Amino acid sequence: MLTVVQDLSLSVGDREFVSVLGPSGCGKTTLARCVCGLLPVARGQITLDGVLVTRPSPKVSMVFQGIGLVPWKTVRENVGLGLELLHHRKLAAADREQVGALLALVGLKSFEDYYPSQLSGGMQQRVGLARALVRHPELLLMDEPFGALDAQTRAILQDELLRLWGATGSTVFFITHDLEEAIYLSDRVVVMTRRPSRVKQIINVPLPRPRYSYDARSEPEFGRLRHEAWETLKEEIDSL
Repeated sequence: MLTVVQDLSLSVGDREFVSVLGPSGCGKTTLARCVCGLLPVARGQITLDGVLVTRPSPKVSMVFQGIGLVPWKTVRENVGLGLELLHHRKLAAADREQVGALLALVGLKSFEDYYPSQLSGGMQQRVGLARALVRHPELLLMDEPFGALDAQTRAILQDELLRLWGATGSTVFFITHDLEEAIYLSDRVVVMTRRPSRVKQIINVPLPRPRYSYDARSEPEFGRLRHEAWETLKEEIDSL
């Protein structure tokens, strides 16, 4: 049996934004799927609000690397699907209002009746994010959601995510390969070892918020944190 994660101990606070960095193949996605209840753990336990995680919880939403929009459903229907699956029923009028309000919040009010094939990659990612947030999750898990996007779209959506996080109050557990993305978004950055993965270092990010209100990336502290994260991660990459 392949051991992916071993002797890992980590806690995430209410409304905290935590990113996870690590060498490719170290088990970041596996860890997120275990936290979400999609994969069982062989040893140890994961708890959410003190309750053991054994299966997917209505308190948790996950945004995967592949957005997974239903191609024959409109933007409105794709976002509403999150509520339909949560409540196991067709949407009521109040639900439809909630979907419309969230689409406006993510800048898609004019695209409600479009299909995924008619949208850009960045707009599709907004739909996926709205579908996850419409459930009002206590915990939002994100597995490299912006990895396939160009640099400009990625930067725009990072700011959008921070605005939405501030508005919704969810706790965010964010998987990424991008050091700058992790520092820009997070309260803490968890750097993992190579497989079998453990926590190598936790880097606190004291940069003021909201970070989209100023050029956070040009701050000397941002550069120092990026260097610290890279030197920590590089040790693991060099040892592969």
